[in-house]
Amino acid sequence: MVKDILVRQFADVFDIGFTATMENSLDKIEMGQREWVSVLKEFYDPFQKVMENVKLNIKEIKAKNQEVTQRTCPECKKFPLVIKWSKNGKFFACQGFPACKYTEPLEKIAPMPSDENMR
Repeated sequence: MVKDILVRQFADVFDIGFTATMENSLDKIEMGQREWVSVLKEFYDPFQKVMENVKLNIKEIKAKNQEVTQRTCPECKKFPLVIKWSKNGKFFACQGFPACKYTEPLEKIAPMPSDENMR
């Protein structure tokens, strides 16, 4: 999901044409035909504008990247559960957050048997 968000929000940076142009500019810097500051400025000024837009709209961007399920929250019984993601992976969460803070792992992981108990 993170990759999808990055590609969608920073489409110009992920474009093959951008990569080719940047490689050409870097070659010209190496050959002394361009100044690195101007190349960096040409990239960074538009990039910074997109980044500010993403920062301003991050809640909406995240909301578009969650899947609403058919399950109702077992805690508040008012809202559906949605599939969200974090640095630890996907999980279920109540769509009524912050009023309801119910979450559960997307996949319940059974504990692995250890060698200590196998004697």
